[in-house]
Amino acid sequence: MKKGVAMSKIRQDEAARSRSVPARPDDFTITFSEPGLGIRPVALAPAAGFGSAEPTSAWPDRRSDRELDPSLGDAGSPILYPDGTVSFTVHDFQIGTNFVASFHCPLYSRRHARPAELLDGHRVWARAFDLFADDDDYARFCAARFDDLVSAQRHMLSLEAALVVSHLMTWFFVYDDIQERQDARNLGGSTDTHRAVRRHLEVLDGDAPRARDSPTLFAFADLLRQARQLDASDDEWYRRTVEHLREYLYGTLGEGSLDPPTGANTALHWQVRQLTAGVPPGCDLTAGALRIVPSFGTGDVFVRRMEQLNINYNVWINDLLGLNRDQRDGLHNTILILRNEFGLSLEQATRMSAHHSDQELRAFLNIERELPRLLGETWRSEAANIAAYGEVLKGCMRGLVDWTASSHRYLAAKDMSLRGG
Repeated sequence: MKKGVAMSKIRQDEAARSRSVPARPDDFTITFSEPGLGIRPVALAPAAGFGSAEPTSAWPDRRSDRELDPSLGDAGSPILYPDGTVSFTVHDFQIGTNFVASFHCPLYSRRHARPAELLDGHRVWARAFDLFADDDDYARFCAARFDDLVSAQRHMLSLEAALVVSHLMTWFFVYDDIQERQDARNLGGSTDTHRAVRRHLEVLDGDAPRARDSPTLFAFADLLRQARQLDASDDEWYRRTVEHLREYLYGTLGEGSLDPPTGANTALHWQVRQLTAGVPPGCDLTAGALRIVPSFGTGDVFVRRMEQLNINYNVWINDLLGLNRDQRDGLHNTILILRNEFGLSLEQATRMSAHHSDQELRAFLNIERELPRLLGETWRSEAANIAAYGEVLKGCMRGLVDWTASSHRYLAAKDMSLRGG
């Protein structure tokens, strides 16, 4: 089938494919922050800001893994319980058995008010730059539903701003996919990958795309143009976006050198994953679009700590809910490296990682609760900005969980490429 005809057929089927994504029950749309994950939940209203509201009742205790029914979902399909528990079934490819594990995410769940327009704009931009080599690539992109990730994480944004963040997700997907294919062809150091990183860095520093550059680079330049226009804070959030994208690009070089995946050192792998998770740029774009004054966050140790905990949580959730795919496809995953480095069973390594994810979120919420005392005068002068930024970070964490509950990235036979939330 010719590419043009096939692409037309795919576009005709997009609406049907979108409707095929399973919806979440309404019971799962009202959750709230609390400081004692899995210990003794207390009904606390989160800090004032986007998406906050008083909880209607005290949250019940978190389910233990023994209370979870392994028959409720296929391997890899997360189940969201009303108390904030998220369970998932893992298949151990080495011994051929399944087990159920869980983590806790008692945060607000929201969706963007204009999802259909977000979906359309998300795909129009990707097609405009002819980013997909064939129909399969485009079909995988559509099935991944990164527009739904943006809807869940950036629900507080205008449609125009949410679309810019969706373009960032598109670029992550395509860039990551291209890099993985090049690395597969060129084991060890890939000349093509290094060239791609160098050109992206040059564009970050102000160079314009050239005729011989890839469509991915032209899309990247347009993304930067729109990101700069989006920032209402005299370019400070945009500068943070650029620096975080620079870290991501350098991180992709480091990630390509961690082969074989199961032989990597846990500490080194974790440091590289901090760079390649792709979390901070989306938060920067969101904060800039919301006109959050950035001065409070550029140097404050507690706000920076919350940013780091947000990245950590995203990495844990990606690796927990992508564990079946990563085992099957031989991809990097912190849990697999923990298992091999410390002689654990996969079930032990998974439960340890789920515990760590709970503790990252618990630490985040404890810091958020204590900010008025910790920041003193800074809180009194910057409370609205800090609280709003906290909601941006919480939306990033909860939105990733909601997206993975329905995204075909975790269910399809092929890898969906994006490593970050």
